[in-house]
Amino acid sequence: MIRWFTNNGIAANFLMLAIIVAGSYVAVNHVPLEVTPALSWDTVIIDMEYRGATAKDVERAILIPVEAALEGVDGIEALNADGHRGRAKFFLRASRGTDLRNLMDDVKARIDTITTFPAETEPPRVFIPESANYYDILQIAVMGELSPYDMRRVARRVQQDLLEMPGISRVNIRGAKESEVSIEADVEKLLAYNLSFQDLADAIRGFSLDLPAGAIDSDSGTFIVRTRGQAYSEDEFEDIPIRSSSGAEVRLGEVATVRDGFVEGDQKTFFNGKPAVFVPVMRVGDESALGISNEVREYVRTARTRFPEGIELEIWDDESLQIRHRLSTLAWSLLQGGFFVLLILGLFIRPALAFWIVIGIPVSFAGAAMFMPWFDLTANVMSLFGFIIVTGIVVDDAIVTGENVYSKIMEGIDPLEAAVEGTREVATPVTFGALTTMVAFLPLMFFDGTWGDYARQVPPVVAPVLLFSLVESKLILPAHLKHLRRKTGGGWFARFQAAIAMRLQRFIAAIYRPSLQMAVRNRWGVIAGFVSLGLLMAGYCVGGRMGFVAFPSVDNTKISAMLDLPDDTPLEVTERYVDRISAALDQLATEYVDPGNGQSLVQNVVRMSGGRRPGSNFDKSRGYMAFEVLPPEQRTVPGPKNNELATRWSELVGEIPEARRFETRSEAALVRDDQYDDEDLNIELRGPSSPEKRAVARQIKAMLEGYGELKGQFANVTEGQDELEISLKPRAAELGLTQSTLASQIRQAFFGEEAQRLQRGVDDIRVMVRLPMEARRSLHTLDRMKIRTPRGAEVPLETVATIKLAKAPSFVERNDRAEIIRMGAQPVDETVDVVGISKELKPKLDALCIKNGLSYQFLGYVAEAEKTKQQTIIGSTLLFLTLYGLLAIALKSLVQPIYVLLAVPFAIIGALVGHIWMDLTPSYLSIFGMLALAGIAVNDTLVMVDFINRRCSEGMSLRDAALEAGGKRFRPIFLTSITTFVGLLPLMLDDSIQAQFLIPMAVSLAFGVLFATAITLYMVPCAVMAGADVARWAKAIASWYWSPISGRFAESESLNAN
Repeated sequence: MIRWFTNNGIAANFLMLAIIVAGSYVAVNHVPLEVTPALSWDTVIIDMEYRGATAKDVERAILIPVEAALEGVDGIEALNADGHRGRAKFFLRASRGTDLRNLMDDVKARIDTITTFPAETEPPRVFIPESANYYDILQIAVMGELSPYDMRRVARRVQQDLLEMPGISRVNIRGAKESEVSIEADVEKLLAYNLSFQDLADAIRGFSLDLPAGAIDSDSGTFIVRTRGQAYSEDEFEDIPIRSSSGAEVRLGEVATVRDGFVEGDQKTFFNGKPAVFVPVMRVGDESALGISNEVREYVRTARTRFPEGIELEIWDDESLQIRHRLSTLAWSLLQGGFFVLLILGLFIRPALAFWIVIGIPVSFAGAAMFMPWFDLTANVMSLFGFIIVTGIVVDDAIVTGENVYSKIMEGIDPLEAAVEGTREVATPVTFGALTTMVAFLPLMFFDGTWGDYARQVPPVVAPVLLFSLVESKLILPAHLKHLRRKTGGGWFARFQAAIAMRLQRFIAAIYRPSLQMAVRNRWGVIAGFVSLGLLMAGYCVGGRMGFVAFPSVDNTKISAMLDLPDDTPLEVTERYVDRISAALDQLATEYVDPGNGQSLVQNVVRMSGGRRPGSNFDKSRGYMAFEVLPPEQRTVPGPKNNELATRWSELVGEIPEARRFETRSEAALVRDDQYDDEDLNIELRGPSSPEKRAVARQIKAMLEGYGELKGQFANVTEGQDELEISLKPRAAELGLTQSTLASQIRQAFFGEEAQRLQRGVDDIRVMVRLPMEARRSLHTLDRMKIRTPRGAEVPLETVATIKLAKAPSFVERNDRAEIIRMGAQPVDETVDVVGISKELKPKLDALCIKNGLSYQFLGYVAEAEKTKQQTIIGSTLLFLTLYGLLAIALKSLVQPIYVLLAVPFAIIGALVGHIWMDLTPSYLSIFGMLALAGIAVNDTLVMVDFINRRCSEGMSLRDAALEAGGKRFRPIFLTSITTFVGLLPLMLDDSIQAQFLIPMAVSLAFGVLFATAITLYMVPCAVMAGADVARWAKAIASWYWSPISGRFAESESLNAN
């Protein structure tokens, strides 16, 4: 096939064009752009509302029954249950390999068997979280000094306008208030008319109703029959008739005030100091993140033509900038890398040859693009990373092939034959070299968690790129190289290039060959020197000088602060603390200013009180602030990292001892909004709820506060909220009252009775009957409250019930049916060894928990560190064995693969030296690079060992073959290594936020390949000769050992013959 395509250049060109055109078409039309890959959360969530219930009510009525119902369901690895005021939430983590859809169906079926849920609970929502629902592309901040109703109306218009645009199909609204019709009864008038809350609710249900009544098919046509009486406005509700026990007919408006307003809870959100509602835009299916961003930005730019004066629209948290800059990084890295590769190859061999080698980059990339839909890949930050990382590697096959063909042409062989034979000669090592590189990236497919979701994007990109690089180097490249001629033109560049190439040959002849001969003569000394180097690096790492972090410092464009105060904290107090956090941020903005352009590093600011973050449920004890950081590309100097800004912000705020938790955080690009952040030190204390357990939790928090490397220490300890427990007196039974009747009437008065729900446009609106807010906020209401008996009599509450003040928890956390308290702390920066701190804490925690009959466990990265370490060791071992098997097949030897694999440990040394040189702390991304490096590093050594074998098969001595291999293969080895390095160099020097994620892996590859070159050029020839020495010594020892036996055997044979 190689000869056929070489002879038929038109077929080779058509193949090349077909790959480029097909790949470009698929990339443009079938590979959507998104910011992050879809995350496999392996979780099923159950969400259930129990409005008006305390956390303990939620635990008794929902958490415990659901936990019992789900016991024994296959596929549930862990069950976490949270009970808050009015809501229960379950997180079911699935076992590896479990089908989430089947698990969700099993969970729904089990929950449907529960018949003890209170009537006031909402139906449970069981769903599988999708990253598209949680990660928006960007948000629009809708600002204006408007009423809540008008603000929501504007946000709805923005939402509708965006949904009408092509390519946008999911737009939400966050921070807008929910509608509610509140019927606030006048207690005095209810008593006067002998009415109850139930009477009002029943009247609304009976008179506010629309109902279809079928159709009349008459001779004159068909008439639809429908009764209409549904109330929608305040006037219509006020006009609903109510018949009192005395027979008098009164209207609802006479005994109650109707308020067509919003759900109670004054959640306040501001954007740059102005009241705001947020409109997030998501990507669905094949929609393009860049297309969505462009459409939304254009919409915001022309907003003044759509909305009246006083309404402003701004872009907030545009995540598409990541993909936009990553595309820019890819294009720029490709451009610079391709230019450097072309320049180096053009100088050291021939410009025409260099051009056809570099053409392999777009061909290989286009081929890989064709497979992206097949692998269900999108163009996201990690799949593009795969293209960037392979830029310098993809031309290795073409360099080895092209250099071999070029050498044969320079020896005087006919160009056509040189193209065919030169390609065939290196076909085996080049093919197996590509295979080993593909295999080296496979371990990335088996990492778990969020990082696994990201890492799994790389191998399906790298493998097709390398596959098509083989196709290009075997079938397309030879057809172009047959046109090369031995003699070049006489122009100045040709003479300059010839001089450079000649100097390289002189360097090989005058310096490398003699040094290689010396190394081979003193091969054991050379091997000892390399081994000593390896031991020195091992000592450097084991001695603690080389740190390790799980997650590299990958800054996002946002820094946030979260405040969590005790549950009984009034909203006014929460706002005062948020004011303090805001004042500290103002000071931070003045402290950190770019000296070149005068811009503050603190850009757009979001502020919220009364919730965890925009879009969350109302919680008067929580506050949130966040700001966008001036991107590095807009600065004149690099400036501080996000961690430094977050830490300084926390210092300016100072201690908030009243807070259950306060933290400032640089929102990392890969950390999802989960119950806890994997990179923190997270501890879970297990055992029955008791004062002793809460005391232990505080002691553990105090331990964490003793570490200066940690900040934001917290313990989710609740002292309980004041609770009024109301229970019946014995005499209540004489009046026919039951606990159910009592509870129902008190709930109707204070929380309210949901009379009905009505649909008004897109709003699902509750109609609630209850006391006015002023009455519900006063304890005197209980003193004056009357309870209606079954006979219609009204008796004071204090007559039939006792009221006792007690404490009840404001939230309940359970994990695998055990009550827990969560504690933890943030590392000050990425250099903090949280695993080491956890090991120091372990004996103290063991003693403390054993003493109090409790247990604990670490969560997140600390818990998974040992497992991840074992996975890495197992993956590395399997990778080594796989590489050994492939090399054994290629070399047809069980010993020679060892010589080839010698490059791997020394390449890793080079990767570590690169981290020291670049002042980087190794991380799992660095390990990803080292695993991939294992396959790349053996490529050059494989070519050299294969060359030695071919020369030995032609009758050359091993020593001469090793020396000739070094001289002949110096140029392709040097060129493949230097092109890989310079292909990654632009990425390593990129200071953008997006590039910081890629640099650790790029450094591992670039410096590892560079260091492996020295191993290949010196260590491999020495190792081959040393192996021959060992074989010769072993043979001599065996001969000496067996000689007495063989002598006696020969003597015995001689005697037998006589």
